Amino acid sequence: MKYNEEVDILTMEKINDLLTELPQYVKNYISNLAAGSKSRRTILNYLYDIRGFLTYTANAQGIDVMDLSADTLGQLNNFDFDDYFGSFRTGKSEGKARKLAALRSFYKFLKSYGFIAHNPLSEYSIELKQKKDPRRDLQFMNTEEVNQVMAGVTTGSSLASEHQKKCNRENQYRDTALFTLMLNTGIRLSECVGIDLTDVLWEEHKLVIHRKGGIDDIVFLNENAESALRDYIRYERAEDADDPALFLSNQKRRITPRSVQRIVKKYTESVVPDKNIHVHSLRKTFGDNLYQATHDIKLTQQALNHSDISVTAAHYITDNAENKKTAVEIIQDVYKEDS
Repeated sequence: MKYNEEVDILTMEKINDLLTELPQYVKNYISNLAAGSKSRRTILNYLYDIRGFLTYTANAQGIDVMDLSADTLGQLNNFDFDDYFGSFRTGKSEGKARKLAALRSFYKFLKSYGFIAHNPLSEYSIELKQKKDPRRDLQFMNTEEVNQVMAGVTTGSSLASEHQKKCNRENQYRDTALFTLMLNTGIRLSECVGIDLTDVLWEEHKLVIHRKGGIDDIVFLNENAESALRDYIRYERAEDADDPALFLSNQKRRITPRSVQRIVKKYTESVVPDKNIHVHSLRKTFGDNLYQATHDIKLTQQALNHSDISVTAAHYITDNAENKKTAVEIIQDVYKEDS
């Protein structure tokens, strides 16, 4: 039996166990979700939220949750919902948003299937603090900063302590290859540490990477990336390592994402102290510099493997006044040519 199938079975067992403690209309609701496209994990999370709400409401009514009728749920008002959401600790906006989404789905079902005559949640709203997307403010390096960081990686000159310099001497080629590969391909951290030695297709100048969902993809290697990889394998990577990973730790095991994060921080914090550079900043650096050089959003989208071009546009196209000025000058010249 495959792992995913085992997880699905265990999840369904949890769902069925929870349903034995809840009214029939909840079972009908879960059956409706299961008939759709919701994953078993999502259904279980919804069920946890629904159970919590029903338990709270039943306690407020002084009854057992099994005796809580759908009609009672239909008669709740905004004050009841305020009391429920107010019972959670402040600062948990993400959890409240998820619970509200689950309740909206639940109430929509109850109304649609005639369990309640009116949906009291349809016009209910609470003000939630929006979770800040760290990628929106993620900083990247310009080409000058990239060159300065790479000079520090290849020589260790940017490192302060003797211990860091010693580590640099031991892992100089590996660290150079890590930085060069991510800055020249834009691959994600998980994809980088997941590369095996056999995934490098030297004759084709390609690299097999393993994306989310078990999907394999091909990334092309330019001369910089290929040269850095060859040097690392030739001069530094342990030949007697049993681990098939391309990038190894000092213990000859696959390097961990946490280790790569520390490596990136170590080499960037002194070179670009005014910027908070993380591993994902290297991917954003690739995307930003590629777009600035080409102004081709479709090319940037494909290079970053974004499924939706709107995601690429949101991250890499800025509201730039100079661009707007250039646009009207270009169209003016176009009109002149046709006049």
